[in-house]
Order: sequence, then C-alpha cells, then structure tokens
Amino acid sequence: MITIYDQRETSFTNNGLGVIKASSAVVTEELNGMYELEVKCPNIIENAGLMQYIKEFNLIRAPTPRGHQIFRIYRTIKLLTGEIAVNARHIYYDGLYNLVRSASGQGSVDLAIRTIYGGLAYSSRFNVSSTLSGYVDFEYTNTNPINAILSDEGIMGTLGKGEILRDNYNITVKESIGENRGFVVRYRKNLTGLNVETKIDNMATRILPIARDEEGEPLYLPETFVNSPYVNDYFMPIFAPLEFSDIRLGDDIYPDLPTVYAEMRRRASAFFETESDRPTVNAKIDFILLRNTAEYSEYASLENIFLGDTVNAVHDGLSFNMTSKCIKYTYDCIMERYKSLELGHFRGDFAASTGRDMGTLRTIGRNNSTTLEQLEARMNSHIHNSSDGTQRISYFDLANRPT
Repeated sequence: MITIYDQRETSFTNNGLGVIKASSAVVTEELNGMYELEVKCPNIIENAGLMQYIKEFNLIRAPTPRGHQIFRIYRTIKLLTGEIAVNARHIYYDGLYNLVRSASGQGSVDLAIRTIYGGLAYSSRFNVSSTLSGYVDFEYTNTNPINAILSDEGIMGTLGKGEILRDNYNITVKESIGENRGFVVRYRKNLTGLNVETKIDNMATRILPIARDEEGEPLYLPETFVNSPYVNDYFMPIFAPLEFSDIRLGDDIYPDLPTVYAEMRRRASAFFETESDRPTVNAKIDFILLRNTAEYSEYASLENIFLGDTVNAVHDGLSFNMTSKCIKYTYDCIMERYKSLELGHFRGDFAASTGRDMGTLRTIGRNNSTTLEQLEARMNSHIHNSSDGTQRISYFDLANRPT
C-alpha cells in the first residue's frame, strides 16, 4: 500500500491523506548511494481528491525490501494525460536541507555522527548511531549532515570504509549492513536476464610504494616493488605507484628507515587485500526476463537477499572465486518484489583508508560502483581550505540543487 502524507506529518501509523492508486512505483537503492522512489499516479476515480496533495515536500510511504519506508517528494511532472510522475528521496535526505553550523571533536565514529546531528541548526527526529570501528578527528562547519558523513572528506570517506543503513528515521553506520546468507551465483554466458561485466581498468598487481625523506624527496623500498599473490597470473605485472604523502622519514611517527619501510609494505599489501589486484565483476540480474527461463530456479533464492549481503560468485572464465555484494536493487512496490539486482565489488576509497595520495592515478583501487561522486554532484558541495589550514566543507546550495 502506498500512502501520502502532509509534509509536516510525524506519525505514519494511519493512512494519512489517503492511499494512492499508482500505475507504477519503483524504489532504487544503491549501497552508500541514492535511495529514491519513482511513482506514477494516474488521474482516475480512485485518486480523486488526492492529486492536489501530490506535490513537492509532501511524504509518501511505500513498501521496500526492508519494509515500508518514508520518502519526501522533490519533483513532480504533470503529463498531458493528467498523470503525475513523482520523484521522492528517502527521508534520510532531509539532511540535505539542514545545516551543521559547527561540529568538532575526537573519538569514535559513533561520537562523531552523534555530534554532527547534535549540531544541526534545525533539530531533527533522526536516531543516529554507529558500530563502525576507527578513531576520527573531525571538524565540520556550515555543511549538511549528508556531506559530513558520506562525502570523500566526510567521516566515512576519511576512514575509507563503512556502510549506511537507512531505516526511516533510524540511521546506522556499520562495517557491513548485510550478511552472508550462503548464496552462490555461477556466472554463465548468454543467460537471458543475467548480464555479467568484467573490467580490468582499476586493477594492479605490482605496487611502487613512495614515501618522503627528510628533505621531502621520494623514498623507495630497497626491493622497490610489492607484488600481489596474482602477479604472475597475467601476461605482465600491472604496475601502479602509491604515494604515501603522510609517511615522512624523521618525524615523530616514522623516526627511522625500518619503521618507514614496514609501514610502506603494510599499506601496499593492504591494497591487495581490497581485491584491487583482480578484475572487477559486476552482474546485473533482471528478474523480469529471468523468470521466463528454465534456469530461473537457480537464481530465485536471490530474491531473498538484501542490500549489502555478500554472495559467493563463481566465474568459469577466471581462475578464482570472488565474493560479491548486492550493491544496488530496483524494487516494484506494487508487486512487492525485486525487478533487478546488481552484484559487484564494493570498494571504498583506498586512498582515504591508507592515507596515501595517488595523485593522477587516484582512480586505481576505487569503488567502481560508488556513488559518492553522484552525491557530491547532487549536493553541489564545494570543499576549500581555510586560512588556518583546516579543511572545511561548504553548505549545500539549496537554490542551485539539481532537480
């Protein structure tokens, strides 16, 4: 059931302004990315009296894989047929309209997120928490809470890890929001409804770690390179330099060469632990097409997975198995079942997680399916350095937000 509410509604235990008879209603959610609802409302007798309420800022409650969720309308299009096409964002994105005047401190991720929401210019109903490990030193002024948590310079971007679970007004940041439910997908060619893409653009099997000496000159390992376990699996080593701008010989943290070398090796090895030394494999499963095939029974169980769940992916064309995640889905709110799932590698920003600056090669090891860039474009954020060197994030310009 899809219901509509006034923009100021705080209780969703009733039918609000009424139940919408939709001709289509689809939710799309990406891991750490967009979470939106698209609804088409025909001008029919069942919707009489409700069409006037289908407008910007009003709220829609609709079924999703995790139960009914609340979405706020941000765009409506009135068609010649009298039908209204609606775009609505998950209620979490109310944060785009708010402002963090000042939030700073040192401590756990949970403390940082609670401090950010506690510093909002307009008090919010959100219950926020985090079980994500890590220590953060943060300072945000004149930004919005979405940017402060999800952008590259936000809490999760700085740590280079974490997944956000959005459940109406309950927001939790975790190491992983999914589970391993034992699902296995064996990729095959020419299976209607299953589109598999393998890419090698962002992989590397031989890393050139670079630190700095006392004079700021490049400092290399005695062995020069660090190899992946898969370095000999391809026609040649695939090279990539990793510059660790924060590792400098002679400072308090790295007083001597053995300490510097050990940290350079550790971070280079950590790069391979992100599976950045292997091709990325993404599978898009179209359940509408797949249901018409004899092989559907093999994949039917995938309709019981959730965003962030891990799946063991077996690819006959590669010499190893991979663990993929459900990184995106589209869900039919009327039929209450998936239309499609996307499985793939979810990689956080390795630059942030290791402290290294890759410069022009910054794309290597990044999450191929990340939507942080999309969020930044959506929020039109501008990052700059203040006169005292403190990095701050400017406030989202509501007047120029994209529609």
